[in-house]
Amino acid sequence: MSFDLGRRFFFKWTVNYRFLPENLFMSPYFHLCLLVLHIGLLLALYMLRWRKISTPLDSKSIVLVLFSSNFIGIACARSLHYQFYIWYYHTLPVLFFSTKLPQPVVMLMLGCIEMCWNTYPSTVMSSGILQACHLVGAVALLLPSRVEKVKAA
Repeated sequence: MSFDLGRRFFFKWTVNYRFLPENLFMSPYFHLCLLVLHIGLLLALYMLRWRKISTPLDSKSIVLVLFSSNFIGIACARSLHYQFYIWYYHTLPVLFFSTKLPQPVVMLMLGCIEMCWNTYPSTVMSSGILQACHLVGAVALLLPSRVEKVKAA
């Protein structure tokens, strides 16, 4: 089942939380915290960014809403495995270059994320760097972007 909240993941296959102790990774409280964080970030994106998008919606706005919600889902996932990289790999340049992050930072983040996903098996360092990039990306997405159209006052 896709939404089985009781499902247990194997720590040995995780890409994103290798830096945590296994008992914390397996904790149902940690899983609940990730779910609350996921919902909270989606609500924050709605309040800070999505509801300010002008209507009628253009294709860029639709793509940014879909890509950013997918990114938040990946960043807050209980466990990422190597095949999940394809779920957001193509969206990262669009998302990160739409933020106000400097281009060298975006390029560094894209390179680090690629390196993390190409590290097998994952290490404490690779999962820590991946989550640091996710954190920077999530914060950048919450801030006003380069392409945001704001409703007329």
